Amino acid sequence: MTDNINKKKNYAKVAGLLFWATLLIGFFWYKTTNQLTFLEMAKTIGSAEETKWAPLVFIIVYALRPLIFFPATLLTILAGVLFGPIYGIIYTIVGENMSANLAYWVGRFFGGDVKLPEGIVKHLRATAQENSFTTVLIARFIYLPFDLTNYASGILKVSWPSYFLATLIGIMPGLTTFVLLGASFENLADFDPSMVTFDPQTFGISAALFVASLLLARFFKKRQSQKKTA
Repeated sequence: MTDNINKKKNYAKVAGLLFWATLLIGFFWYKTTNQLTFLEMAKTIGSAEETKWAPLVFIIVYALRPLIFFPATLLTILAGVLFGPIYGIIYTIVGENMSANLAYWVGRFFGGDVKLPEGIVKHLRATAQENSFTTVLIARFIYLPFDLTNYASGILKVSWPSYFLATLIGIMPGLTTFVLLGASFENLADFDPSMVTFDPQTFGISAALFVASLLLARFFKKRQSQKKTA
């Protein structure tokens, strides 16, 4: 009985990997064939700005983004360009959390049952599982690569409720910072992250959030160390 279940699970993983590989190959083939950059593709997504479906399109694209490794930061800035600071933050909160949790479950599905060798990797999994909330929160606050953290959390089988809550809280400083930067652009035609311009108030808020996130990361890391030595 157990063998049959494992075989079915392995078949599902193989099928899933084939689908994912096909999706990735198709996406990058289209991108390369049409000589598109991620920025140009983001602007194409942004062309839906004037339709009533714009928020839904943005959220769906953001949620599915990790499957094709579309840069999260680019879409976060785009949200500010398209929807302004308030709605940009709201829509990005929804899309980014959906994106993070999709990547977590993909990582857990494909790598959660992998037997890790003795040593630092296995120790890392044990530490992450024991301190799931703090580990993920620190990773968010110090701006570790977003998708890497998401997939790794699933592979290391950190507690999902802790992961969900830590992500919900931990992405806020960075999310708000980049949406505010995007909101500094007057329109989509001017959107170019390499030419970010912003007013002093926007810069002040962004800088304060960035510093606050680093201080919070230091606080939680220190607290985690104290628990270990207690």
